[in-house]
Amino acid sequence: MQIELTKASYSYQAGSPFEAPALHDIDLSIESNELVAIIGHSGSGKSTLAQLLAGLILPTKGTVLIDGNKPSKGGVFRQVGLVFQYPEQQLFGETIFEEVAFGAKNYGVPEQKIKHIVVNALTEVGLPPQLFIDRSPFSLSGGQKRRVAIASILAINPQIMILDEPTAGLDQRGRRWIIDLIKRLREQQGKTIIWISHNMEEVAELAKRIVVLSEGEKILDGNPHLVFEAEQKLLASGLDIPQPAQLVRRLRQRGKPLSAQAITVEEAYQEIAAWLGGGGIV
Repeated sequence: MQIELTKASYSYQAGSPFEAPALHDIDLSIESNELVAIIGHSGSGKSTLAQLLAGLILPTKGTVLIDGNKPSKGGVFRQVGLVFQYPEQQLFGETIFEEVAFGAKNYGVPEQKIKHIVVNALTEVGLPPQLFIDRSPFSLSGGQKRRVAIASILAINPQIMILDEPTAGLDQRGRRWIIDLIKRLREQQGKTIIWISHNMEEVAELAKRIVVLSEGEKILDGNPHLVFEAEQKLLASGLDIPQPAQLVRRLRQRGKPLSAQAITVEEAYQEIAAWLGGGGIV
């Protein structure tokens, strides 16, 4: 399922004296089963791009297509599920069942299939249905609310999932759970994942490709190692490289015999351990 943006632009309040351009001439193609990270400083256009990809807004200029098609009636791409930043703040159902079932019901899933779908979605996100299905979502912890929000997207079974800062506000355990879930959805279910984040360590670990936005324009697009090689360009755009990469590159600048290719903790460990003769770090 291919996503194709051609010269896609978007302005808020277009045509008015208050027009605010957010995206400019974005050309972007994403293939099925890709895991693509979109990064950029605040105001770079990341969330606007996410809404374009989901069909929630239409481009002011240019086109956004999925498998050659424009959004369906109602202005959304039914193949796309968008998890907003802090999705738990948008919960509204009186019960978790009602919350998770909402999207599937709106898409016309037969009533007799709804409970099965909800049970499967809750199981996928690690919330045992027998314990949670009848509870109020507002009685849950922050991390559990995030899981319910994701379950409500899984219930519509989108082929493409867009996650806007999905680990924001979570502790390390919650962040790890989200990352592992996304890996599993891609590897076991073949979903296309678009991960929007400020966290360079997460991006380095997860993404096979990174798209960098700056002031509404696409300035870099490639595999993580190539993108993070452009350190000065990233710094000029208000971004940074992952901390493991910073460590290895600073050591190299001090004359240590490292290749400075590492971008993850594991890669940095391997480079430094090799420098120390394979003995590891003491």
